[in-house]
Amino acid sequence: MSKIILDQRSIINRKALVSRISSISLEKNLKDSSSQKLIHNIISEDIKSGKLEIKRRFEENQNGLNAANLNSFMIDQILRTLFEIATLHIYRATNPTKSEKLVIVAIGGYGRSEIAPFSDIDLLFLHPYKLTVWGEQVIEYILYTLWDLGFKLGYSVRTIEECIKMSKDDIVTNTSILEARYVCGNRELYKKLQEKYYKEIICNHKVDFLTLKLKERDLRYKKFGESRYLVEPNIKESKGALRDIQTIFWIGKYTNNFTNINQYLNFKIFTKNEINKYRKSEIFYWTIRFWLHYLAGRSEDRLTFDHQIEISKKLNFRKKGSTTAVERFMKKYYLTANEVGSLSRIFLSNINFSEDVNSGLSPKKMSLVLKKDSDIIREYQNKLSIIDEKVFFNKSINVIKLFAIAQSYDIDVHPKSITAIIRNLYRVPKLRGDTEANSLFLEILASKKNPEKILRKMNESGFLGRFIPEFGKIVAQTQHDMYHLYTVDEHTIRAIGIMNKIESGELNNEHNFASIIAKKINSRRVLYLAIFLHDIAKGQPGDHSKIGEKIALNLCYRLGLDEEEVKAVAWLVRWHLLMSHTAFKRDLGDMKTIQDFSKLVVNKDRLDMLFLLTISDISAVGPNTWNAWKGQLLGNLYNSANALIEGSFDKTIEERTILSIKKLEKSLKTWSNADFSNFISLHHDSYWLSTDLQSQIRQAEVVKSQNFSNNKLKIKAYIDTINAVTEIIVYSPDQPGLFSSLAGSITLAGAVVLDAKVSTTKHGMALDSFWIQNSLNLPYSDSFDLKKLFNFINNAIKDSSWVFKEYENKKINISPIKNYLEIETNISFNNNISNVYSVIEITTNDKRGLLYEITETLSVLGLQISSSHISTYGKRAVDVFYVKDLFGLKVTNKRKIDYIIRELKRRIDKEKNNSSSLKSKIIAA
Repeated sequence: MSKIILDQRSIINRKALVSRISSISLEKNLKDSSSQKLIHNIISEDIKSGKLEIKRRFEENQNGLNAANLNSFMIDQILRTLFEIATLHIYRATNPTKSEKLVIVAIGGYGRSEIAPFSDIDLLFLHPYKLTVWGEQVIEYILYTLWDLGFKLGYSVRTIEECIKMSKDDIVTNTSILEARYVCGNRELYKKLQEKYYKEIICNHKVDFLTLKLKERDLRYKKFGESRYLVEPNIKESKGALRDIQTIFWIGKYTNNFTNINQYLNFKIFTKNEINKYRKSEIFYWTIRFWLHYLAGRSEDRLTFDHQIEISKKLNFRKKGSTTAVERFMKKYYLTANEVGSLSRIFLSNINFSEDVNSGLSPKKMSLVLKKDSDIIREYQNKLSIIDEKVFFNKSINVIKLFAIAQSYDIDVHPKSITAIIRNLYRVPKLRGDTEANSLFLEILASKKNPEKILRKMNESGFLGRFIPEFGKIVAQTQHDMYHLYTVDEHTIRAIGIMNKIESGELNNEHNFASIIAKKINSRRVLYLAIFLHDIAKGQPGDHSKIGEKIALNLCYRLGLDEEEVKAVAWLVRWHLLMSHTAFKRDLGDMKTIQDFSKLVVNKDRLDMLFLLTISDISAVGPNTWNAWKGQLLGNLYNSANALIEGSFDKTIEERTILSIKKLEKSLKTWSNADFSNFISLHHDSYWLSTDLQSQIRQAEVVKSQNFSNNKLKIKAYIDTINAVTEIIVYSPDQPGLFSSLAGSITLAGAVVLDAKVSTTKHGMALDSFWIQNSLNLPYSDSFDLKKLFNFINNAIKDSSWVFKEYENKKINISPIKNYLEIETNISFNNNISNVYSVIEITTNDKRGLLYEITETLSVLGLQISSSHISTYGKRAVDVFYVKDLFGLKVTNKRKIDYIIRELKRRIDKEKNNSSSLKSKIIAA
């Protein structure tokens, strides 16, 4: 498709360029190295000025698609110039044979005249028969010149027959020939390729092309993420991104020979409004892609957090209320991705292509399904389809009925019906007060038949956000924290899906205990509605849990819940973070922790539902956020709170301690009774309540290997490839500042600490575990690296000052890992959480060496760390320490507390602006 290029000569003036090179040929032989160097410099200067002009126009107009066309135009002129130099001056064929014909064809993105600043240029050198020496020389000259000019190339040298054969066998080649565009050379040869390709490929393989292209799309989704709502999407390959737009164009061109998107309107495949959405989406994505390339200075298609911030500024997004500029930018991206998904479905349905072969229902069963509503819906392409839009939308409740039927019988809704719903969304607000509609929604939400699937369909159609406007506010709401992998709406729908799988037993391997509890829940609709609403106030100013509670109170009455159910949902929304915060940031061996938690929970129904909500919430954050250690902590908290609520706390602690010991004994069958007794005698009760079984097994092996000695050092590494982490266990005589020395030595070895757990035996031996990764977020597993780490730990234990000296000598960089997302350091000093310890909670930017900085400062300040709870939420580190002073007492003096906070903040923020205010919270007994 030809593109209109305005003021072409300000980008590149080929006529003037050829004239300058021709003038050189009058004085010199262009084959000479000096002539070639001169030509290279002339062309290079024109390319440089052309690129600057393209960038200037792009920054002025913010139209990436137009800039991609300009880039392609410039490359066309360079290729035509080089072809002319090669064929008319350097390798001129005085008496050309029939074989000495050559045409340069643009393929791929270049064939569409769409080239990003640092993208590869795909070329096809087409020749008629066997490649001649002349052809080889011309091709070689052009390729080497382009490489010397700094272009990245993808190229092939083929005959027409080879192109046709490969198009039959390979979908990638087929697509590249589909987009083939003449650049320069023998035009007749190019026309023959086009004619033969149309006759032998397009005319005979239309269905095959569609099927293979959609299969290719599905494989791409698996590779780059099967959600449109990833927080760091790939602008080219992610679901709903640029490649999906191109797929629509490829299929249209292949099946109907469309060369312009306007032709989709003429054939009633798209409406005028849908054509506008297509164009706007294409321009928006190309604009982002251009900024990604310019900001990275290389080919880059990943829309990472740092680039999101920069591009939101470049595109002039502004903060609005509590929504930041980057959040508004990303919301536009997600809404665009959703629109592209809608356009894809509309397109496939309007060309009468069905992706699903079978609905899974027999014709007889399908007829029974449709019998009751046969006047408004029918089966079409194995999907539910609206018969008559006017009749169907006369009663708006038919929309939610359609979704309910689709869920009940696991039948998909036809894309044409979804399109009709999208066009009639203005009718949905009338449904909000409809009792039947609200009841149907609750049935869909709490159904045992895959609520996740139908809720996502309702969300992508726009219905869910219109029917529940409070939910509409979190649609495409990004969570710019490097922790949550999905947008708020997608996270919520996934959480519901996980709860459904837990309940059905599908996730028994990970959540067996939760599955047992789920089967005993008194009110499923309370639980599922609480999960649906737990993040409903995300993005609003203030505490989203408190605001969400108010929203839940209003919405639950509208949906028809009774008084007790309303209160239960509102409470769960208000306290949905309580259990995770308590389990991961508090000492579960401290009785006061359990008492304070249980006072808030009050009864077993709430405890059961909060437990399930917490697991669903954490698991829906991303693929690697849930692990056995978190499950152990939550399970321990649940059991302790349940025992306290039922009045058997003390007895149950003893029982659970015994149960934990028995489980370990069963796992260590080969041990002698004497060895096992030696090991269990080392530990306080808190060890058995807060340490998971696998950690107990590993630590037991480490201690046994030292013959249960009270003075020998042992270091052991356990590599966990499943969770991409390495656990380092250190068994050593305890000493002041040991934890800090260990944390520092691990950082010096180049490892990143993800978590740490401190334990001290009754005999004064430290038994500490650190969970670490390398700088690539992979297990720290290289044998050389581990040997170095072990040596560093040995050095740190032998000489407590070794770590500090190494930091000073090496001037190690411990700046924030990703400082483009800044978090203000917040330090809380609390004497109410525990009866025995002062609890320090530090929230700050995660950075290499943070744990060492904090623990070393605490050691210098004369504080003893009894337990630590290290958590990382993307860029945010939340580290909690239970401490005593040198006399084994809480720190209660306000001046001393102020000093501790001040010194911690000074150390943590030493590379930040020293003028930043001290933000702290002191709760003294």
